[in-house]
Amino acid sequence: HVAGVAGLVKAQNPNYTHLQIRNAILNTVDDNSSLSGKVVTEGRVNAFNAVTYLAPPANLVASDFGNGYVTLRWDANNANALMGYKILYTDPFGIRNELNVVNITNYIVSGLINETTYEFTVRAVGNFPNVGVIEGLSSISVYETPSGPSTGGGGGGGGG
Repeated sequence: HVAGVAGLVKAQNPNYTHLQIRNAILNTVDDNSSLSGKVVTEGRVNAFNAVTYLAPPANLVASDFGNGYVTLRWDANNANALMGYKILYTDPFGIRNELNVVNITNYIVSGLINETTYEFTVRAVGNFPNVGVIEGLSSISVYETPSGPSTGGGGGGGGG
């Protein structure tokens, strides 16, 4: 079964490496307590979830652009169905912000409050034939605190 699902994932995403295929299968299993201790994932392979799995973009970095701006950069996800990315962050008032970006791997988020730490999350979004638009389940996050004009640039985000 797993070899068959691997073939389906490869057919959907010919550019995927063997590690990306493996991750698509391992990250999309259905939990099954009866398999606990018997298989690595403690779950059952799910062909649909594996074929429509969108890996998170890699190497997300946030850098302080200063004065309420943060620049986000990440490596592209090479899924065939990829149509863009969703950037998520919550402001200090608890309001969740969603930004949809298409075919780019960097974005400047503006209108931020200086000296306030934000968590930025980026997810891949894909459009699958006969299925529709699916947002990736996995994401990567970084934290960044934009500085005011008097402190200049500088704060570095780490991968997450």
